[in-house]
Amino acid sequence: MSMSVNLSPAQFHTSEIKLQDSIKGLLDECSLAPSCLTLELTENLLIEESSDIIITLEALSEMGVNLAVDDFGTGYSALSYLRKFPVNILKIDRTFVNDIPFSKEDVALVKAIIAMARSLDLIVVAEGIETVEQNEFLIKHNCNRGQGYLYGRPQTDDDFVALVQRFNEPPNNQNNKSQPIAIDRKKDFRNRYLQHDS
Repeated sequence: MSMSVNLSPAQFHTSEIKLQDSIKGLLDECSLAPSCLTLELTENLLIEESSDIIITLEALSEMGVNLAVDDFGTGYSALSYLRKFPVNILKIDRTFVNDIPFSKEDVALVKAIIAMARSLDLIVVAEGIETVEQNEFLIKHNCNRGQGYLYGRPQTDDDFVALVQRFNEPPNNQNNKSQPIAIDRKKDFRNRYLQHDS
């Protein structure tokens, strides 16, 4: 299981302790492997291209933390940052997912984003999946992961803990034969991988 956390530009500029040191301390305190943490960054943050941000992100990447570009396509979308920063996950904004597979324009954009991301060896996550048609389209076009109301609604902490415990039971003890491959948590949302990464 992994956890995703949104980062704001302020966290890169105002902290007295280096962000990477603070995150390392939290990982050690929680006995959490760095690979189980994904930090989500906005395009507006990456567009700054400041040396401090690059140094911080490189340190986090070397630590083993996953770095994701959140809401891709809604900011400046200067593609140069995809090769300047050590990101390994690209999240397609929900505004492009809402009308697939019925909007020809959105279909073309999503297919292009997936193809570009995969050619750069990035994991692709689609946000805001609410229908079976959207899910099937994204699986067909090799989107690695997805999140949205199709998979689960916001939950309380207690409900989420119970959910994780249920899915961590051995397969023989589970009544539901159709289980997700993995579970992520972001803002109390249950998110599931669409398919194995390939």
